[in-house]
Amino acid sequence: MATSKTYKSNSRNLTIFLTIKGRVRSIHFSDLGATYNYSILTTSDPNVQAALERNPKFGQAYTLFDEESITTTADQPVVEQEQKPVDASYPKVTRVQTAAQILEEKYGIDPTTISSKTDVLKHAKSLNIEFPNLK
Repeated sequence: MATSKTYKSNSRNLTIFLTIKGRVRSIHFSDLGATYNYSILTTSDPNVQAALERNPKFGQAYTLFDEESITTTADQPVVEQEQKPVDASYPKVTRVQTAAQILEEKYGIDPTTISSKTDVLKHAKSLNIEFPNLK
C-alpha cells in the first residue's frame, strides 16, 4: 500500500534541489495564490518523500502537512468479471445510418439522440447488442 504525503512550505514560492537515486532533481511546491502565504507539494513517490525528509530544510522551510494511505491497483486482487452474452448481433451492418435505423425501428430509440457512431455504440451497449463491423 502506497502513502501519499503533502508538504507545506513557509512561503508562497519554494523550489528545492534534491538528490534522488543519484540524480539532482528540482522539486517545486505549488503556489496556492495570493490568498495563502504558503505553497504545497503532494507526492506518492517514496524516493522523493525520503529525500524531502532527509533534507536539512525539512522542519524549517517546509513541514509534513498531511499523510494518507492510497490503494493502488497492484494492491487490489484481480476480479474476473463475467461477461453477459450479447442479446443481438448485426454483423452485416457496416454503416452508421443503417445501425441508427435499426436502433430506431427495433428498439424505439429517439432518432435525435443518434447522430454519430459514438451515439450508436453507446445505445447498442446499453441495449446489450452489437454492430461488430460498423465503420
